[in-house]
Amino acid sequence: MAEKFRTFSDFASFEYSCTVEGTVYRFRFQFHPRCGGWYVDIMESDRTPIVMGTRVVLGWPLFEGHKDPMLPSGLTLALNMDGDLVELTEQDELGDRVRVVYVPLDELTAPETTPSPVVEPV
Repeated sequence: MAEKFRTFSDFASFEYSCTVEGTVYRFRFQFHPRCGGWYVDIMESDRTPIVMGTRVVLGWPLFEGHKDPMLPSGLTLALNMDGDLVELTEQDELGDRVRVVYVPLDELTAPETTPSPVVEPV
């Protein structure tokens, strides 16, 4: 089941721990006003870096291209709750307009179930 990460747009930088697929990770989110964007680090529970300084980009897997075996196997995405792809440029947008979610690999690879059409005699 997809999980929504906690975010705190009241702060330009925040860090917290959460369990993803049975492993405890530390996430640090930082807003950089000069760049006009949020960045995320993912670390082991003891703060050993896994991936650092990844820009939060809407609709794109946050850790795409990183092959560290410590990363969760699913996708971590930033999604705009308004449905558009207007980039995340303001500090107060994370957690409000934009949410960070984790989708497990088994949900991504599960066969899509399509309801059978109902055919009624005429």
